Amino acid sequence: MAGLHRSWSTDAFEVQQRHEAWDQALCSLYGRWTSARPACSGFSARVEYHTLQNFSVVECICDPCAATRGRIELQADDRDFIALQLVLAGAEQIRFDREQYELVPGDIFIWDSTRPMDFRVTARLHKISVLLPLSRFQAWLPQDWQDIDRLLRPRTGAAALLASYIESLSPRTRPDSLKHCDALVETTIGLLINSLDVDAPTAPESQRDMHLGSVRHYIAQHLTDADLSPARIALASRISVRYLHWLFEGTGSSVSQYIIRERLQRCRRDLENPAIPARKLIDVAVAAGFNDVTHFSRRFKQEFGLSPRDFRQQAAAARRDGPGVRHLPGQQPI
Repeated sequence: MAGLHRSWSTDAFEVQQRHEAWDQALCSLYGRWTSARPACSGFSARVEYHTLQNFSVVECICDPCAATRGRIELQADDRDFIALQLVLAGAEQIRFDREQYELVPGDIFIWDSTRPMDFRVTARLHKISVLLPLSRFQAWLPQDWQDIDRLLRPRTGAAALLASYIESLSPRTRPDSLKHCDALVETTIGLLINSLDVDAPTAPESQRDMHLGSVRHYIAQHLTDADLSPARIALASRISVRYLHWLFEGTGSSVSQYIIRERLQRCRRDLENPAIPARKLIDVAVAAGFNDVTHFSRRFKQEFGLSPRDFRQQAAAARRDGPGVRHLPGQQPI
């Protein structure tokens, strides 16, 4: 599948309109930013970019400028991504999550959309940035992805291979080179992992299964908490909400559906338990994390074909009749 290739330049705007146009361009290409008005009245910038689904390559040449990505911009953003930025010419200062970096030609800087950042271009800059889904990178390093080296100086070795690869994706020289999104995402992540000083990671699917198991264990331990939500689960697991939803893709249910079903299963076990036959339905529901008995009863019937009261009555009847007699949903004991 061919991607979308576009060019953008401040030359298309009047001088007094260039700052606003540049601000909008930054936000459309690199997530939400607030740019400072360039000191030079004749500010010039040129961008070529190629986007294929959720994989993008942006090549930018711009005069000195600056921009900030703080709490307001982070909250307004609607996507989680990781960016690999190769500097081809010029110089740039970056503050990412309170750490300061000085970028010169040949450097690769790795940043993501989850933390505050600002940049200042101090000499006319030429760079190529590759943007891809953060969740795909997290799948390789679910516990350590926040602790990677942000600045790579690829003079030789694996980082040099990564720099060569990024440069080969240039939208200016190869505008039609992006055709297979998943392959490009995995190739980029593979080269990045190979360039970082990290322990050899487990295969992504194994990491995914391991992390999903950890999340399910947390849910089981906090199922009785009526305020249990994807946001709380993600925070406790040190992952993003989007990564949490990605973990559940392919399982047949969303995070919220999984929580509901686990609560219903717990209620079913309580209703079948002969040791607590007189327990009120509201108590059974609250003990499993439901705070509305009407909602609980409706969801229980949708899941098991009987209301909680009828289910408990049939479970009691089955115990009286002996283990060899089974009653179908809705069937009265003979």
